[in-house]
Amino acid sequence: MVLIAGLSLCGHLAIRWTGPSRGIFWTGLLGGLASSTAATLALARRCRKDPAILRAASSGILAASAMMFLRMTALVLLLQPALWSSMGAAMVVGAATLLGASFLRLPSEAQSEATTPATDAGDVFDLSTALGFGLLLGVLALLTRAAQQWMGDAGLYALSLLSGLLDVDAILLTVMHMNGQGALPTQAATIAAGLAVVANMTMKTLLSWLIGGTALGWRVTFSFTAAMTAAALTAFMVSKA
Repeated sequence: MVLIAGLSLCGHLAIRWTGPSRGIFWTGLLGGLASSTAATLALARRCRKDPAILRAASSGILAASAMMFLRMTALVLLLQPALWSSMGAAMVVGAATLLGASFLRLPSEAQSEATTPATDAGDVFDLSTALGFGLLLGVLALLTRAAQQWMGDAGLYALSLLSGLLDVDAILLTVMHMNGQGALPTQAATIAAGLAVVANMTMKTLLSWLIGGTALGWRVTFSFTAAMTAAALTAFMVSKA
């Protein structure tokens, strides 16, 4: 909940300092360093309130997910470099694809001034969003515990999918630790991380559709599909090399 409120504050300050479209882009980019899911939720809600910022909001959401891939890359390189050969190239390609799409969707200054009215900062600390996100976190925590207890050997993959709905870092750190101890083969660790990414991207797509609206949903879906396809093809080619 603190994270959501903090992102709302960061977005408010960024918009004040750099203007509506650029501020929203930086909200996504910097928010993705902490949680791309939370950043997507915040930007989708802002887009619903002000449809004129559609291009900027979609750009910010794509930038947030690009930062998620780069954050995963940094964690692997720093904590378990042995997994770089199986994960690294795919994560870099996914990040590059999303960053490219983000820059393409970012409005020019002229477009921003012509189409984007002054954006009301609204509530700096968005309590309703924070409470809803906290509730989701609690539900997922209970579900992941149940998955571990009930599903035995398949629990890791189920946990990856469930954890990935909210965040990828927790499961990534878990599989890296297990792989480092020799308790989890590299292929299984890679699959678990991949499932978490798929679940997380799916969740952010749904947030874009259900909260941000159809126009935002289409833009996010197209770019996410392109990035995931590029990353999957890269992983496949690496595995066959």
